[in-house]
Amino acid sequence: MPVFAALRARCTVLDYSDMQLANERLAAEREGYAIDIIKADMSRRLPFADACFDLVFHPVSNCYVEDVFHIWNECCRVLKPGGVLLAGMDNGVNFLFEDIYKGPLVVANRLPFNPLTDRRLYEKLDKAGEGIQFSHTRAEIINDWNGGIINFCDVLQRDFVALEKEVMISLHSRKLHRQAEAVYNNPGLFGRMKRAWAVWVPASGSYGCKLDGSFGYDRTGGTSKKPANTREAFTIDYAVRLQKAQIECRSARTCRTPFSIAIRPMPARIRAAAAAVRRRTSAVCSICLRPSRGNFS
Repeated sequence: MPVFAALRARCTVLDYSDMQLANERLAAEREGYAIDIIKADMSRRLPFADACFDLVFHPVSNCYVEDVFHIWNECCRVLKPGGVLLAGMDNGVNFLFEDIYKGPLVVANRLPFNPLTDRRLYEKLDKAGEGIQFSHTRAEIINDWNGGIINFCDVLQRDFVALEKEVMISLHSRKLHRQAEAVYNNPGLFGRMKRAWAVWVPASGSYGCKLDGSFGYDRTGGTSKKPANTREAFTIDYAVRLQKAQIECRSARTCRTPFSIAIRPMPARIRAAAAAVRRRTSAVCSICLRPSRGNFS
């Protein structure tokens, strides 16, 4: 929060831990900046109105909640149109091992790691005072349950011209949307190019531009403009930018977030985030909390 406050942002911190909130208050008083401090549980509806933040900073805290999709939905709800979500990720590999910081790595647990279904794990975490934690798959983290997004990026990077041809001849129609839906839901039956096309179609023309959204029927004349604008913006610049992309899996011993996707440089995104937090009227929400401990069942 001190960094955002130094950029003159109006900051809000939300956490379930009293100790963490006390530390946030201490830092604010020491550094002399104003901050709104709220105690709440991120596994429930966040106590904020719709579209009230320019930026949500969400450190690696998904490991404290069982339902990740709820977190992403709430971040989307409280962000203003064009807002920025900065999030840390953990693919859960570290939960396989007894202790990733001491001695040799010994596989001791199964994935998914869910203490609510295993009393031994629940009691162990409770005794250690580490909070109830959960492992999450890549599909949960980036909503890429069938590898479609990764495949899209790979095709865009390696074969932009062929994918561009597919995009340019794709009309905004219910028939094509159904075809793309069939391809997306059955990735094993189609090639990489067709699967990449099946990501672009719903992302540009479904309701809410969701990959699993229904067809975006045009009632006012504005919906059809989205895929048209997306086609126009589909340029070689995307492929060039992805040449800077890196997908890697690092040792769980040395990194608590073994799976990462990084795109460097990202000047446009960084400028947008900086511009958002520099506005006097802008708001930043930091969500870093531990959900209330439910009863074991």
